[in-house]
Amino acid sequence: MMLANQIPREELLLRDVGIQFWELRRIREENERLKKENENLKIIKKKYDALRR
Repeated sequence: MMLANQIPREELLLRDVGIQFWELRRIREENERLKKENENLKIIKKKYDALRR
């Protein structure tokens, strides 16, 4: 096993960029899921408000 100070800086940066890429992808997927959920909640709220009238 290599110690952190034995790993070339460029390799560490590439690893970091790779991790950031996957985190960004996961966050974007979660954002899309939340947008859809929000739209569904807006529809439910409209229907609920219509029923209360």
